[in-house]
Amino acid sequence: MLNSSPDLTLFECLTESLEFPHESWKQWWHKTGPILAKLMSSSNYNAEWQYKYLEFYATVVVPFLGPYPQVLRSTITRSGLPVEFSVNYQQYGKQPIVRIAFEPIGGAPDTEAVAYDRDIAKEFLSTLSKLDLKGFDPRLWDLVSRNIHIDATEREMLQENKIDGTYVRTQTLFGFDLIGGGDMSVKAYAFPGLKCKASGQSSQTLLANTIKGLQKQVDCSEAFSMVNSYLQETDSYNPYSFFSWDCIEASKSRLKVYMCSASMTRAKLEETWSLGSRLNGPCMEKGLKYLLQLFDCIQIKDKELEIKIEHDDRSDTSKVTPLMWNYEMRNNDPLPVAKIYLPVHGENDLRIVIGVARFMKEIGMVDLGKSYLDTVQSYFSGYDLGQTDRLTSWVSFTYTEKMGVYLSIYYHSSLDNLWVAKEK
Repeated sequence: MLNSSPDLTLFECLTESLEFPHESWKQWWHKTGPILAKLMSSSNYNAEWQYKYLEFYATVVVPFLGPYPQVLRSTITRSGLPVEFSVNYQQYGKQPIVRIAFEPIGGAPDTEAVAYDRDIAKEFLSTLSKLDLKGFDPRLWDLVSRNIHIDATEREMLQENKIDGTYVRTQTLFGFDLIGGGDMSVKAYAFPGLKCKASGQSSQTLLANTIKGLQKQVDCSEAFSMVNSYLQETDSYNPYSFFSWDCIEASKSRLKVYMCSASMTRAKLEETWSLGSRLNGPCMEKGLKYLLQLFDCIQIKDKELEIKIEHDDRSDTSKVTPLMWNYEMRNNDPLPVAKIYLPVHGENDLRIVIGVARFMKEIGMVDLGKSYLDTVQSYFSGYDLGQTDRLTSWVSFTYTEKMGVYLSIYYHSSLDNLWVAKEK
């Protein structure tokens, strides 16, 4: 029941009613919860929705974030933080949608961090299954997991041989779109990097076998044939490729394969968007026009990047972040849809925010564009965005005729700033 005192924020009111059996859980809540609350408030979620989603985050997600301070770094963010918040905006007038993505690192009964263990993810799935979430269906999990995750024998081999899996240690992520009314859509992400190390198989083999194994449930064979042809032609598969799906009725689930590249160039954007000219037509061309318009607005340099495979978790670590993209495939749909993730971690935050605001106004999202700078500044009060370069992480873009531009901005999602000595 929500009874807000006029002198307390909704976050503070909820905090007063929460009991955290572990200090780590309490710390994670206080370090990350306020940012989630600000994102929802700025996205016009009403108080009842905010309360429900914050309560879900505090009682369901936070217990799986592991020890605080962190023992293990996650692949989900450049800093290794195991949680990332984002806001999605749609060109055709829908309310912004706040999203949560995180890696389950510690199990709910305790706060021990567990490396290489898919059992933590299964425990989290079991927790979700008890919540009676509308439309939630975890049944694709086992089919995906047996192809992509390491088993107990492989885990022991990795540990005994002390194989360095630091940056590909992550096996599973979960994502939540907070779609309103207390409802949410759930997504799962699986990373084959450790399986590649343990089995000697390529990510292409593991991902192709996974999609083939799901064909009875989600037949996207025609779309994947096009995607696979392009990815092999361009040598795009690598140990950091990964896979995702919607945790809903299988036939309605979208399957996605994710890739990354050190080529942050207009030519690469054009190539990935069209799958090397395999996609064509007015929708593809209009989407590409918008994508390049966004690229121009945020002013990322057109260049080949020098990527260091490490977390950016200190003031002196590399900020350089690769281009990332995915291809979405649906049951019996022959055409994949591209989504591009422009890497803005390491770019001047003020320039990025002003660029996004400009793009919003140029494509008709005028009110959002006018308020966007003030909105982001409210998330990071106390920081001069003109002096920071790690508070915005990604700007993702896709386009369809039905929904127009689909734009998401990802943010550093903790009050802790690992780079504070340099930036504050």
